[in-house]
Amino acid sequence: MGICDATAIEVVHSDYMLANKGKEAPIRFAALAAIYDPQTIRHLETLGVACGLHCLEVGAGSGTIAKWLADRVGPTGYVLVTDVDTRFLEPLRGGPPL
Repeated sequence: MGICDATAIEVVHSDYMLANKGKEAPIRFAALAAIYDPQTIRHLETLGVACGLHCLEVGAGSGTIAKWLADRVGPTGYVLVTDVDTRFLEPLRGGPPL
């Protein structure tokens, strides 16, 4: 079974206890952001994320760090964001290019 096998992806979504399809996903994402975003942002600042950089975020969840990255790199930078379920990232499309 390959990593892009549609059956494998569907099984993860339907059987996984913390699947993003659950109605509690936004609450879980907010809790994770509250717990982990401050440390993640400090780490990214220490790494020197700044205007004009190109960034990749894998497993973006609700997109809080993707939004921070986009704001930080500005219009001359670029942020590529991935997730198995991108519907929580859709509200970010109105802001800086992701």
